[in-house]
Amino acid sequence: MAAGIADLPPEIISIIVKALKYSSPKEDSLSSLALAWRDAWHEIRLLRLKTIQISGIQAHSKINGLLCLLTTYPELSERIKDIVLFFGSSQVQPLRSPGTCHDLVELLSMAKNARYLSLDGSGISQVLLAMDASSPQIHHVRVAFQNSSFKSLRIRYTHAATGLLDFIALFPNMKELDLESTANVSPSFFANREHSLPQFDRLLSLTVPYTSPAERQLLDFIAQESVFPNIQNFTFGRYSNRDVFPVLKQLLSSWSTSLVMLDMFYSFQMKVKGPFLKLPSTLSIIKLRIPLRSSEWLAYNEFWAETLKQHTSFAEIHVQVTYPKFIVDAIEGANMDRSIAPFDRALVERAEYLDWEDAPLRIRPRPRDAPKIAATYQWLFETVFPLTSERFFAGMPVPMPGDVHTNTIATRRHMIACDVLLFGGLEE
Repeated sequence: MAAGIADLPPEIISIIVKALKYSSPKEDSLSSLALAWRDAWHEIRLLRLKTIQISGIQAHSKINGLLCLLTTYPELSERIKDIVLFFGSSQVQPLRSPGTCHDLVELLSMAKNARYLSLDGSGISQVLLAMDASSPQIHHVRVAFQNSSFKSLRIRYTHAATGLLDFIALFPNMKELDLESTANVSPSFFANREHSLPQFDRLLSLTVPYTSPAERQLLDFIAQESVFPNIQNFTFGRYSNRDVFPVLKQLLSSWSTSLVMLDMFYSFQMKVKGPFLKLPSTLSIIKLRIPLRSSEWLAYNEFWAETLKQHTSFAEIHVQVTYPKFIVDAIEGANMDRSIAPFDRALVERAEYLDWEDAPLRIRPRPRDAPKIAATYQWLFETVFPLTSERFFAGMPVPMPGDVHTNTIATRRHMIACDVLLFGGLEE
């Protein structure tokens, strides 16, 4: 008798459930699968429990339902890895509710294996991050954070958060911190200066944009004060301001004996100053975006070529090369020789492993664009980056958009198109 769907082993069921979860845009896709396939219930439950999302007016009922499930099946609490709390400015009331806070504390105490916490929305800063949160229920939530095992913390869309560093200090095991879209500055934004500044010796990874005045003030503060002394991985967040160069130099100096990875992927519009940037000798991984466009990018590309050249070597260089569209005349030959050729040589001379990604801007290819696509890739690898192509991509097949090729010293990805919003022209 031929095997049917009921005969599938758990490993195959798990693959099917995950594929549906991460490929379907519909939030109820797993619910639909559960109605049709009872054998998948266990895998669906485990996948849903991996990331717990709690938000808005339904927060109390959702947490209460989770607690009922975990009380009945306590072993499932070990499956919770990520917790996401989202409360906008109009959703503060549920967060202040004694019942919601009590259940949240209970959930945090049961999710002992949770490692990632995301606090999203301005309601979070109004309640949980406020240093004057004197209500007993909020105090109990903060104590639960203090007793948690979270290693990664993300705080997003906060507004006028007072005592931000003091709040972050509630998490004794935190090793990764991601701050995004901090909007306003208040007098005690960073810490209650009546007390000594908290120290974060265990924090190893930091992601902060340099966009809003609050974010700029925060990074300036971090560069001047030794509150994050042991950062190994640093990422500038999305849409970072063009004037990031001075604070970048300060940060690199303060982490001169610890920094291993520098991600400048979202700082491609940085106004550079000087011929190159002195990198810490400990740095072994760098991530860059190199635009192949008009002459306004010459100084930027030359700067990073010289910066790579001044460093002894990199275990990994991650680079995304972007160009206007599928055409062969994206940049002039003279400009290419001046700024791209040195960068091509720097990749070959300094990278032990190259993680490459190329991406056209603004348009997605159509079937009739096939000749232009082929000509563009030929131009990119034979004319613009001939040394890189020979050193790292030898033996790889002719690419097409969406392809990924690998060998022992390189990975080469070909994106179909980039998000236009990330690639505005340089402002004056």
